[in-house]
Amino acid sequence: TLRVASRASGGVRGMKLGANARVIAMVIAIDGEDLLVVSERGIGKRTAISEYRRTGRGGQGVLSFRVTTRSGPLSVALVLNNEHELIIVSREGIMMRTRADLISQQGRATQGVSIMNIGDDDAVASIAQIDLAIGASGE
Repeated sequence: TLRVASRASGGVRGMKLGANARVIAMVIAIDGEDLLVVSERGIGKRTAISEYRRTGRGGQGVLSFRVTTRSGPLSVALVLNNEHELIIVSREGIMMRTRADLISQQGRATQGVSIMNIGDDDAVASIAQIDLAIGASGE
């Protein structure tokens, strides 16, 4: 629904954000894959992409995670499948490696489960994906 515009143009509104809202990621939704969301406190979940409805420009999005004081705000969102392993990194430099299929697959508006234990003064900073299908074939 976007028209071609020059590099210097002002662009168009993609999403309407609330007063305290912020964008943490932009991903390409692929049927058959899952959206992984992880909060600053290490709470996360996988949800099938098919559970998300398509929205138009200027909308406010679709609820994906119940933010609480236990979970903290979302920190990371990415698309993955069972052929991925993840390296989760905290702001203090703690790293954890896990398989994507070990993370609970849950409904779109649920809170999630503990994926990584985070100290009181720490938070999840980033997640890197490792595609096992590529690594196994040596390509």
